Amino acid sequence: MNIILSKFSGYCYGVKRAISIAQNSIEELGKVYSLGSIIHNKRAVEKLENQGLQIVDDIDKNYKNILFRSHGVEKKFYNFANEHGVNIIDTTCTFVKKIHQIVADKYKSGNEIIIIGNKSHPEVIGINSWCDYTAQFVGDEKDVEKLKIDKNCNYVLVFQTTFNIEKYEEIVSKISEKTENLEIFNTICNATKKRQDAILEISEKVDMIVVIGDKSSSNSKKLYELASSRCKSIFVEDCSELDQSMFENVKNLGITAGASTPDFVIDEVIKYIQDLN
Repeated sequence: MNIILSKFSGYCYGVKRAISIAQNSIEELGKVYSLGSIIHNKRAVEKLENQGLQIVDDIDKNYKNILFRSHGVEKKFYNFANEHGVNIIDTTCTFVKKIHQIVADKYKSGNEIIIIGNKSHPEVIGINSWCDYTAQFVGDEKDVEKLKIDKNCNYVLVFQTTFNIEKYEEIVSKISEKTENLEIFNTICNATKKRQDAILEISEKVDMIVVIGDKSSSNSKKLYELASSRCKSIFVEDCSELDQSMFENVKNLGITAGASTPDFVIDEVIKYIQDLN
């Protein structure tokens, strides 16, 4: 079996930065509380928990050090921490931070905000908080028809960083048909685009693709959506979910991994498959 590993697999810059900040903070400060999982990967988070990171669901004034996760948190948590003197360790990805700034500035200037993405995802909830939770949401093409558009209003369009690049043009086109008063910011991050472009290229050369990523990882799920639309594909969190029977009659195999998948998990999967050979 010939294995083609996507050159854009595993930790992106934002995730590497978040993990590094967390590790350094634990060493320097001791006990650190993380407001939600710092990244969407159980194995990576477990490793940090073993080093001293404690995951919490809410902020408390008694926490000396609070870590804000890589995909961002709501504005209210910044306000709370500042009001109560809680030290903020901010690992929010710079791409997500940029969206927060765009939304805050444009909303303050009187614009209506439309967010393209999964409205229940923590990143999108965080983005919505910077316009006081007034945004409208589009998850896919059919949601465009549900938008409430006022011809007297100006609209700003932003995207969840991990949104499917194949849906970008059609959604922008459909919303543009509903209003001319539209300012568009393509905030799909570069790491997402590179990973999605690479999997489309690989899909033309293989019989099957293995996508490695946590089931809660948005960018990993998007990779699987793209891969499975092109060829036979499987989505696994690690090698424990693999079975020899999955690879019968597979001569050329593609492998990719989401931006929050650690190298050691990717290596385990590759070793398992190589051992089959």
